[in-house]
Amino acid sequence: MIFRVRATRLATIKRVTIAAPGMKPYSGQPQREEDGPMKKALLVGSIAVVIFVYGVAVGYYQFPPFNIMRIAKQQLRLEEALEPWLGSFRWREGPIDVAMLGDSITAEGGWAELFPEIKILNLGLAGDTSAGLLNRLGDVVDRKPRMVFLMIGVNDFLMDIPLELVAAHIQFIASRLAENGILPVVQSTLYVSNDVGKEINGRIKALNSLLREWCTEKAIIYVDLNNALSVNDALLSRFSYDGRHLNGEAYVVWREVIKDYVQRPPLGP
Repeated sequence: MIFRVRATRLATIKRVTIAAPGMKPYSGQPQREEDGPMKKALLVGSIAVVIFVYGVAVGYYQFPPFNIMRIAKQQLRLEEALEPWLGSFRWREGPIDVAMLGDSITAEGGWAELFPEIKILNLGLAGDTSAGLLNRLGDVVDRKPRMVFLMIGVNDFLMDIPLELVAAHIQFIASRLAENGILPVVQSTLYVSNDVGKEINGRIKALNSLLREWCTEKAIIYVDLNNALSVNDALLSRFSYDGRHLNGEAYVVWREVIKDYVQRPPLGP
């Protein structure tokens, strides 16, 4: 076997490298056989850590307490979503004069600005139905308002809830308020534009007819908002921005229709 000797001078340090043909040079230091596998293991481990950290960041991997974290996060989101409604209950200290109860049509009204002299609470909730109002009724009663203006029904009909059931819900709500010493004012369910739902307007008309008759029988105040905001059983386009919800002009008209009831002095001591 023939060896080559190569001398390399680097600064003042000499290093002799001896190598045979087809063999790696010998640097004068012993080679550790495990260096190769260890380096590979460290590389693979580093890559695995990077992939795992990335997976956690994007939500693909989960730590053991992930379910607890997920539930807490969902609870936080729920509280944030309900904050506008929950905040309305914390809005003012002391007794409330009037509460406006309904769905998004009620919720979008600036009632505190429309009636600045009255302690008025906006309990409208977007997407609510007559069944939803029943679920919230206990909270409304606990606030002990002097008077509650009630309007609901459009979302029920969009969900094909039977007309008779919607009427029964509204009647029960009004009766429960009266039983608790709160004056209920049943407002007619507003029509939508014919472009949004002509068939729905037919059901709204039938509901309002049932409610008007029932209120007369039970000596409960009934206010027909459609006389001022609709014509030919359809919401006037100049009072809406989408055929269902009201614009600012419509709420001013609404205020004029109910102001005499809102400003009515309390009955009894």
